[in-house]
Parts: sequence; structure tokens; C-alpha cells
Amino acid sequence: MVHMRRTDSLWRKVFPILGSFFIMSLLTVTLHLSPVYAASAVSVQSMTVQQLAAYGEAKCLQPPQNANLLDLSDVQLIQYGLPTHAVIDQNLSQWKHELVYTKHRSCGSQPTKSSITHLLHPQPKTIKNTLYSYNWSGYVASAGRGTYSASMVTFNVPSLAANTSGSHVSIWAGMGGDGANPYGLVQAGIDSTLNSNGSQSNTSWWEFVSNTAGETSYPEEDLPLSKGLYNGNQIWVYVNSNPNQNGSDEFYIQNNSTNDYNSYYLYGSSYYSDSATGECVVERPSINGGLSPLANFGTDSLSQCQLYVNGNATMEPIGNYGGQMMDMLSNNGSYTLDAVGSLSNNQDFSVTYQNAN
Repeated sequence: MVHMRRTDSLWRKVFPILGSFFIMSLLTVTLHLSPVYAASAVSVQSMTVQQLAAYGEAKCLQPPQNANLLDLSDVQLIQYGLPTHAVIDQNLSQWKHELVYTKHRSCGSQPTKSSITHLLHPQPKTIKNTLYSYNWSGYVASAGRGTYSASMVTFNVPSLAANTSGSHVSIWAGMGGDGANPYGLVQAGIDSTLNSNGSQSNTSWWEFVSNTAGETSYPEEDLPLSKGLYNGNQIWVYVNSNPNQNGSDEFYIQNNSTNDYNSYYLYGSSYYSDSATGECVVERPSINGGLSPLANFGTDSLSQCQLYVNGNATMEPIGNYGGQMMDMLSNNGSYTLDAVGSLSNNQDFSVTYQNAN
């Protein structure tokens, strides 16, 4: 019994020493690991914007849930495929609204050199301040080169009625491509197609097209939304090209109905828009060089058509920049294919289908 008491007493003396040693060991491990995490953080911080975006895209990093995304750093925003605070601040109220729906990120856009393009076909005439073209309709603001560096629009994916098989309608926001020479057209939007079996398919896309010698064009390139793109879904499109000399084009499409978004970046001055125009457009695209029939999309309402001019505090409605109405003409130029409504709030308008071609 005496031996047991001595052992017990000895244990009570040794235990605190062993406990202290255990705690110090943990601290040593923690202190040893910390520089590793610190080094990782430093390596991320030292990445260029292009490297950060590529890193986030490769891992398809998802935005944090139940968090205010405006509290994220620029480094985090870029890795999640979102614009920096400098860009967000150009339209802070709109981004606050849109980021509520920014829950899931889709990734992947592989340039395919498709046969579809959205370049303006020459305007045959202008009558009473209304522009006419063979493939665009909507509103266009015009100024000198380098004026408009961002555009945005909200609309619903149309539900197509039966008409000509293989007919298309594209709805998009963009800058450039209307009258400037050389031109650079930067745009993103949704293409809806009436297939031969009567079904409808919808595609989200981005595009850069230029006629400058030596520059690479990217006709309609997929910007997939993995949670689907369905008739009636509300879509928000934001596009920029070197806003305040940030060095890139950004294409951003968000499906507010499914809380899903995707984005893509082009880097370098060879991909800049001519920025002489800013536009929100309903279109029949060109396929293999020829104009497609216009799909019967009924009436679609486009809202919040806004543009950004470098140096301004915020994006502004297209009507503030003298945006002109543009109607789409038939192949022979004798009648219109759709009817464009007047602007309300300087930024909202409707477009109604009339004829296929």
C-alpha cells in the first residue's frame, strides 16, 4: 500500500510535466506548419491576374455560401471568376443585386472556331433616327473609338414558336463592331435555336471578332452553364473590354433562375473592342457566312441596358448616351423582321417578332 501511494504521488508530479511536453509538441508542429500555409498565401498573392484567374478556373473554385461576396478581396474575386472591386464599383447597386444569385460557378470554355458569328451586316439606311440592319435590332449608342468599355443587359430566355426549322435568335450585350474600321466586337449572350424536330436548344456564348490584320477572332464560343438554360430563365449579361486600362476583356453570364454563372477572360490589346459603340441587341446570327432565319421568339423584354465610359463614376442607361433604335430588315430590305419598342427609364425596351427572313 505504501508503494502504491508513492507511485500515485510520483504520477501526480510527472503528469503535468508530460502534459506540458505534449502541449509544447503541438505548438511546435503548429509553428512548423504555419510557414507552409504562409508560403502558400504568399505564392497566391504573387500571382498575376491572369494566373489567378487560370488557377481558379482549373480548380473551378466555388464562391463561399451564405457570405457577402463584396467582402472578398480582389484576389479571391478573381479566383472565383468574378470582377475586381474596381469593376464592381462601376455599377455597385447592380452587382449587389446580381451577387445574391451568385451561388454556383460553372467552368470551362474551349474556343472551337464555330461557324456562327454575330458581326453586324452593313446598315442599308437610317430613317427618322432609326437605324436599320439586316441582322441586328435593339439600341446602339455611338461615339468615338475607345468610348464604351462595358455593357450589360437583363432578359428572359425566349420560348420559340414553330416557324422555320434551323431558325435562330440571339440576345446579347456588347461593344464595338458598328461602323468603326478597323473594328473589334466584344460581346456575350444567349442563342436560341429551333431544331429540325421542333425542339428548342439554348446556348450561352461569348465572342470576339476583329478585322485587324494579325489578330485572332473567336466566333461564337460556348460559355456553358452546367445547371441548365431553360425557356423563361432570367439572364444577366455583363461584358467589358479594357475598362480603365485593366488589360483584359471579361465575359460574364449569370442565370438568375438557377443561381449559376460562368465567365471568361481574354488578355492583351489585340482583343480589345474598338469601343466606338455600345449595344443591347436581338439578332439573327450569321452561319457559314449567311444570315439565319429569325426564330419566332414572340416578345422579349430587355431591361437595364447600360454602358460604361472610362473615367465615369458608374455605368449609365444607354439612353443617357443618345442610344438609337435599330430595326432588323428582311433579306431584300423591303420589310422588317421585328419591331423594337421605345426606351423607358432610358434603358428598358421590348422587341417583338414579325417575320423569319
